[in-house]
Amino acid sequence: MMKDIVIVGVSGFAREIAWLIDRINSVEPYWNFLGYINNCISDGKVIGDDAYLSNYSKELHVVIAKADTRKHFEWKGKYYMCVFYINNRN
Repeated sequence: MMKDIVIVGVSGFAREIAWLIDRINSVEPYWNFLGYINNCISDGKVIGDDAYLSNYSKELHVVIAKADTRKHFEWKGKYYMCVFYINNRN
């Protein structure tokens, strides 16, 4: 069964991660890439913001695609708690 995954961020780094997910799936389907999470930008590939993560009812894998390491530590704490909550909800 494929695992649901989202990418937090929409930068070039996020697109590289999406490409990597696609390459992994071309060898053996493993990831069900749902889309990008972003609080500031809304386009066809952005499926939601932080609230989307909090309201997701199944197991969800999250990649934080932020190349700016100063922001990475700020985001890591924020999303670690959210992902922990999502994975242990059931």
